[in-house]
Amino acid sequence: MTVLDLNAVRERLIALQAEYEQRIGQINQRLSHPPEDMANDWSDRAKLHQNDDATYSLRQEATDKLAEVSAALQRLESGGYGRCEVCGEDIETGRLSAMPEAVRCVQHAQ
Repeated sequence: MTVLDLNAVRERLIALQAEYEQRIGQINQRLSHPPEDMANDWSDRAKLHQNDDATYSLRQEATDKLAEVSAALQRLESGGYGRCEVCGEDIETGRLSAMPEAVRCVQHAQ
């Protein structure tokens, strides 16, 4: 079994955290400054509202992922990183490599 380099994991989680924070910031910027040239036509307004719905969903997804990454960083600092929250066993290294924010082993992931 491969041993995780916790410093590399920390760096990856910090990079993911920054990526999600940036994504949320860009989405918030877009939502607070919609294109003005489309505001006069009713069909364009409808498209804007449809786009806003999708944008809100993307922001929620990024916010959820940011919370998962932040929680993983906290577990890393407290010594609980890499343990399944269901069975308490080590989460597979391959799973943590693919999803460093994972909280469950493959068996309990579903």
